[in-house]
Amino acid sequence: MIIVTYFGKRHILTNRYIVTNVNRRQAINEMSAYLRKYYDLSQTLMIISNDNGSGYEPRVLSRTHQGQPDQ
Repeated sequence: MIIVTYFGKRHILTNRYIVTNVNRRQAINEMSAYLRKYYDLSQTLMIISNDNGSGYEPRVLSRTHQGQPDQ
């Protein structure tokens, strides 16, 4: 679970999970597996931010939200 800690006006994320990989498909699949393992995605609101670069279009991230691996 990600927790936001407040220090005055600053916000710090604790327990965050970061996925990095030079292979986009592997990164998406790893994130999808993590989400399925720790969250009930049918009961979770996900807010996703990206630069809309190639491979990170809303279609791909929508599948991740549904807990489905990238194809």
